[in-house]
Amino acid sequence: METVIKITNECLCRCAMCYGAYEGRQPKTPEMALPVFRNIATERTKHVAGAPRPILIVSGGEPLLHSQIGEILRFSRGLDATVVLNTSGNVGDRLDWLLNQGETCWPDVMVFSIDSIDPARHDSSRGSSGLFDFIVESTQRVLDTTHISVCFRFTLTRHTHRDLPRLVRASHELGIQGLKITFVEAAHDSPACFRREDISALKRTLVETRRVVSELRPEVLQSRAIEKHLNAVLEALESDGGERFIGSNYDSFAGDPCPVLNSFRLYLPDGHDVVCCQAEYYSRGSASLRPVRGTLPFAFCEKCAEGFHFQISFAEAVRSIENRRRGYGE
Repeated sequence: METVIKITNECLCRCAMCYGAYEGRQPKTPEMALPVFRNIATERTKHVAGAPRPILIVSGGEPLLHSQIGEILRFSRGLDATVVLNTSGNVGDRLDWLLNQGETCWPDVMVFSIDSIDPARHDSSRGSSGLFDFIVESTQRVLDTTHISVCFRFTLTRHTHRDLPRLVRASHELGIQGLKITFVEAAHDSPACFRREDISALKRTLVETRRVVSELRPEVLQSRAIEKHLNAVLEALESDGGERFIGSNYDSFAGDPCPVLNSFRLYLPDGHDVVCCQAEYYSRGSASLRPVRGTLPFAFCEKCAEGFHFQISFAEAVRSIENRRRGYGE
């Protein structure tokens, strides 16, 4: 059972590829009330005999801007669930506040958004000067002073995709748990979206990423499945000329009721739930596809997993504090 709860739409970033409320792409809504969060989280994390431990993802917007984030995280920690906190990283002293709260308030996993390995390009893309350096420093602080696992989320855009191979190397050298890679939403009219003239360069990026992954030592990765996934994405790019990444194709996925409905749900700040991570933004139908799970705490239906998202998970030995301090990844 996996649940994403967006507790606020507020965010200090102005990401070029985002559909945030500040641009009018989502209606402005108040932050989620604490009783609403408690009711949803309690219901969605009820234990089912023989089922995997539920995953509860606290997201936004920027969840650390919620006025009752402390109460939300402490309540979440009291549930029998793996607690994941998504963050833009643009949180100022809120990270200090979180680390000072201690284990009763800490999530099991923090997912930082990072959208380029080049500081200037990253900060320009996200509309926040100095953010790249702050995220790297924050990641190191979390890893060195807590037991919280850290992941990065990287959105592939026409402006930043060439950074992916370098980001793969940097991620395992930092000692994070994994790297989640998401294509910018094709149905969204941002200038960050891919165009037909970008597809050849995108293929070269994915080929180089595959080479970087193949050169990692066997003990670095939890699984070599990422290489097969990169091959599948490259084959898809060859077969349709990249149409899946440059056209508004979500509405063509109509089918039978989505099979992930019982195991995955996304809730918006007003408490309304939607069928999947894409349905919040597009009038797509339900994908008649089996659910696919990776080794990171994220779930996607097969359509998303085969073409829009993939992830790299690093082995526990790489992530241990002792090995990080020895420079294991270097």
